[in-house]
Amino acid sequence: RGIIQPQAAGVLMHDPLPLSTISSTHLAIRTPPAGYVAVGVDAFEIMCNAVQGYSGPATLFRATWVHARKSAGLAVLSALRQHRVENAQNLRQLIEMTSLFGYVAIHPEIAGGWGKANATGEEIRASNEQYRVNAINWLKTQHPGVSAGLKFFKDHINSNLAHGTILNTGHVYDYAESEVSDQRFFDIPIVDDVKLSMFMTGRTIATALALLVLVEPRSSIVTNPTLRGRVVELEQRATGLHDDLDATYAKG
Repeated sequence: RGIIQPQAAGVLMHDPLPLSTISSTHLAIRTPPAGYVAVGVDAFEIMCNAVQGYSGPATLFRATWVHARKSAGLAVLSALRQHRVENAQNLRQLIEMTSLFGYVAIHPEIAGGWGKANATGEEIRASNEQYRVNAINWLKTQHPGVSAGLKFFKDHINSNLAHGTILNTGHVYDYAESEVSDQRFFDIPIVDDVKLSMFMTGRTIATALALLVLVEPRSSIVTNPTLRGRVVELEQRATGLHDDLDATYAKG
């Protein structure tokens, strides 16, 4: 018996994390444009109701899916409360977990150190890394469009938000109003930056959901029958926001 044990198939009675259960007064310190808020919040709501059950063992998928869903929810909350770096860090987790949940959905066997009862720490770390590498390579080969979409946002995060830099202090510290900034906890309320965070959040979640739709026929996952249609509609809305952002930043 390994460290991670296979779990039985079953039906999820409900997914317990809809964002609507959280009071809106706890979400937005200052309200960004409604269309941008809606695409991020709606994407997470769809994700919370995407998986209805399993027709067979899917232990690793269930674990990676829950982690991805948690990261998505935290990304939405971070964007709404204007913590842009935290939003990006959670999106990076979501991006990386998306390749993993897609891979283990159709490769459900528990392999390597995770399947051994007395695995050493070194074996577990090696197995952990092998899953990560396998997932990235699988996604590039089997779903290059999804891979490219996720890489676009991850590259943006890595270049601009993943590291502590002087540039990133500008999110929370206004060098022209230092006395006010010394007390600031939330980022400076720059509407265009919040719009970008919400767009990236909604679009990344939509991409994760699109991969779920693609892998479901080859897996034991049972998804909501409305999922495919809702993902298409979500992507259309996100495309409209992308056009609006392009026009915004084109103005300088």
